[in-house]
Amino acid sequence: MGRNQRWYYEHTKEPVRQTVSLEERGPHVEAAQLFLANPQALLKSLTVTPGSLAFAPETVTYNIYAGSGAPSVDVRAVPASMMVQDLLVNGASVASGSVSIIPLIPGTNEITIEVAAFDGTRKTYLVRVIR
Repeated sequence: MGRNQRWYYEHTKEPVRQTVSLEERGPHVEAAQLFLANPQALLKSLTVTPGSLAFAPETVTYNIYAGSGAPSVDVRAVPASMMVQDLLVNGASVASGSVSIIPLIPGTNEITIEVAAFDGTRKTYLVRVIR
């Protein structure tokens, strides 16, 4: 068994069991990590302020009104699983639950939120903000 070895399993409804044995070698202990990869690239929550949207994980397009005086919106996205490979807001990688401040111009502004799972599955959400 190699150092820092990782296993990835596809998400199933059945529990995943993996026996991991550790071998003691001198002053070092070999360790293994088990990760459950979630092929469902979904968001658990999405908020945009100012404005409001009725978020549903399977709905990928939203239109909101921020008001004519709003210079920016705050976007906060949380993946349905902590085991996503990447979370992008307008192409920039962000941490789960962090706030992305998106400047607005008068008219329609498009914001994309992309979730990528370890198996390559991707889902892109589109929020159109009208200012």
